[in-house]
Formats: sequence, structure tokens, C-alpha cells
Amino acid sequence: MNKLFLSLLLIILPFIGISQSTIKGTILDAETEQPIPYASVYVNGSTIGKIADESGQFELTLPAGNFELVASFMGYQSLVYGISSDNTPSKITFKLVPLAMDLDEVVVDSKRDKVWYDNLKVFETFFLGETSFSKDCEILNKERLIMDFDPATSILKVMSNEPIKIENKALGYNIEYLLADFTYNGREGRVSFIGYPFFREMEGNKRQERRWEENRKEAYLGSFTHFLKTLIEDKNLEDEGYIVRKVIRKEVEEPRKAGGISISSQENQSVRVTPTSRKRMQDQLIIDKLSPADFFIANNGEYALNFDDILQVQYNLQYEEQEYLLSTGQTSRKRAPRTTLLLLQGDSAIIDSNGIPINPLDIFFEGYWGWEKTGNLLPLDYSLEN
Repeated sequence: MNKLFLSLLLIILPFIGISQSTIKGTILDAETEQPIPYASVYVNGSTIGKIADESGQFELTLPAGNFELVASFMGYQSLVYGISSDNTPSKITFKLVPLAMDLDEVVVDSKRDKVWYDNLKVFETFFLGETSFSKDCEILNKERLIMDFDPATSILKVMSNEPIKIENKALGYNIEYLLADFTYNGREGRVSFIGYPFFREMEGNKRQERRWEENRKEAYLGSFTHFLKTLIEDKNLEDEGYIVRKVIRKEVEEPRKAGGISISSQENQSVRVTPTSRKRMQDQLIIDKLSPADFFIANNGEYALNFDDILQVQYNLQYEEQEYLLSTGQTSRKRAPRTTLLLLQGDSAIIDSNGIPINPLDIFFEGYWGWEKTGNLLPLDYSLEN
């Protein structure tokens, strides 16, 4: 499947620190004020979470910093609550609102025709990804997905009335992914999704555990998180495998073609056809290497990406997977170092001290990081030292 370009994997992610604190809480039905037994509560994007007891009560050890606490249970709207370790309450009460089953959702959910399965394939491609790790991922409750495809706009939206259950046998995680939004624009080849994942480590034998750790290391090295942590920790970019350059994108015009042949004004005088032009984008790579000072701001523990035009990030310690060439229709060339283009959607993108964008919508990816999806996703509390 050819794709023009792919967007940033949009995931709302928290801050994970070192110091810890404990919080107690209760999860209630917002209408009846009765406890919800065995509801889930977790730190977004991590392996830190608990199941409430039969009285809806839980106790959770929290990391330091700013993060999001998610409470969820089937049949209820999930609740996301931002917490700062500077002002953590000793007790908290989550009141979950029961879901009202929408008739349209029931109808869509009940369809299992060819169109539904075609849309499911598109969703799995752009949500799980097409990497070698993605191939070992499976959505266990795909029948709960609600597909909404508009043929007029070629836009596919996917929803779920419960967390998406993902089994990632490549990285050794069971993931509950609370999907907030998934939008795929087939005309533009753009995809974006936002969600709240919770990771549970799989149990396996020693051989499986060694394989999972090797794969996790491979998924981390060369990732966007690794790149940002390299900047924050003031490590040498080239020693870590990165080369950063500037790309200038310009709009150019080219003669419109008919049947693959350019139409010139002289050829069309006899039929009085005025040649027209179409616009396309042309990228110019500035060969000079950039230093972090050219695009990264670090000031008293506050960090931001700040640059004009486009940033090209090349990771030289890993080559592109063959699947990447297949999915982008570039099978005629050899595999090259993994390369991504970063585009800011505003003046800058604020980064927390754990290497996580405060607002993922501030950054757009074209290239390798845009191609990698949930199949390569690691919990935020993963580190090479683990």
C-alpha cells in the first residue's frame, strides 16, 4: 500500500520521574454514587496501574512530575485526571458516567460486511503499523471497533466503546489502549490518532524474556524518545548515531502533462489550448550538519524544539526495514539509514524532562518515525538500564 506521507503517532503521554508518592482513591458510578468493583486506574502510557477492589478502592504508587491518571471500566466513559507531584492529593474519587448506547453505534457495530473488514485492514495497518514488530501484534477485541467511513471525503474514523486490547508478542506487552480519536485521510495519506495506553508485561520463559528485551532495546534506540533524551542529557548526537540537517521546502510549478507527455504552448497553438501548470513541493537539503543549539532550547530544566523550515533527523546505527520500502513503494532502492522529517505546527514544541512532548499535536513526522506505530510503542517507564 503506497502512502504519500504519514503523520506523527499522536499519543498523549505523561511525565515519569524518579521520586514516588502514594495516592488512595475510590471509583464510583456518577449516577448512583455506588462503587464500581474492579475498575482500572493507571498512569497513562506506563506499566504503573492497579485494579480497584470489590469496594472500588485502590492504592497506587505514583512517579514524580506531571502526568495523567486514567480510570476506566467497561460500560462507562473513561476519566483522565492530570496530577502534579508538587500538589498530589492524598485521596481522590473518580466518578464515571455510564455510557449511553447510541443507536447508530449499535448499527455500525453490528455490521461485519466486506466494507467493515476492508476498513478494519486499513485501521490495523495505520494503528498497529507495518514493522516487523507490528506483525507480532494482534487486536483481541476487534469486533468492538466502530468504523465510520465517508466515501465523499475518503476519511475513516474509528472508535471503540471499550479499551482496545492489544497483544504484542514481539515486545512482550499486553496493552489496553483507550482510543480517543483515530482519523485516516485516504486522499492525503495522513493518519493521526490519540489515546491512553496501559502496558502489562507478559510472563514468559527465559528465552522469551531475552528476546523481548532485545526487541525493546531495538525499538527504543533510534526512536523519537531516544533522540529527545539525547538532547536533554546533553549527549553527543553523532556518538548516539544522529545527524541533523535543515530542509527547505518550496512550492514550484511544473507544466501539466497529458498522457505522460508535457504539453508545450507551441504544440497547442493549433487547438488553442492554453497550457496550465500544477504546483508541487520541492525539498532542498542543506548539507551542513546542525548542532543542538540550532534547534533545541534548554533553559533551567525547561526544553523546547524550536526551528524554521524542516528538520531532517538521520539515525545511522539502524537501517530501514525492508517493510518500510515495501509500504512506501520504494523497493527499487537499497535500504538506507532511518530518516525522518520533523515539522513544527507552531513556533515551538515544549518537551518535558523525560523526553515527552507536552502537546504531541505540535510536531508532525514525515518518514520513518511517522511510519512506526503502536507495534513499536514502549511504556514510558522503560529504560535501557531496566
